[in-house]
Amino acid sequence: MVSWALSAKNAASSIEINEPPTRTILGLCESLFKLLKNSIISWASLKDRKIFLIFVYFN
Repeated sequence: MVSWALSAKNAASSIEINEPPTRTILGLCESLFKLLKNSIISWASLKDRKIFLIFVYFN
């Protein structure tokens, strides 16, 4: 029973350690997506106001 509790504790701590890198990768992807989205919005607004309004409306 004690060994099971220790292994569960180790598993929980390893999950906690492994969680932040995946979060940072997802955060990085999200920030890149936002950057891309903002550049698309600025490009669309320069090209045509109607496209810009439609793009903002659907997001």
